[in-house]
Amino acid sequence: AIAGAWSDARAYLAYARDAIGNTPIPEVTLARIALGLRQPDRAISLLDAATAQYPDAAEPWLMRCDVMLATDDGAAARRALEEARTLGAPEDALAERELALQGKEPAAPSEPVRTILQ
Repeated sequence: AIAGAWSDARAYLAYARDAIGNTPIPEVTLARIALGLRQPDRAISLLDAATAQYPDAAEPWLMRCDVMLATDDGAAARRALEEARTLGAPEDALAERELALQGKEPAAPSEPVRTILQ
């Protein structure tokens, strides 16, 4: 993946998942690598593929939350976290991301100042 052979890396990880079992979803692993390479757009496209292929899995949504946290999009991170919660993500994984979300939420809109200009 680091060398740019993303499809080959995906094939390798998919083979490992089929052969060994109980390994992470290939696209989630690649999304983690893409995030490490500072390629959040690639990570999101990989996670889109993962959620389409594994609609009942919480793992892609947890990783999407991580990507959104890394790009400082607190609202999208919160939505991804709630989807992961709905799909039965482990409580410790949810709590870890809840902690990371603190302070990333947008501030509540303040009341506009009513000023009359003459």
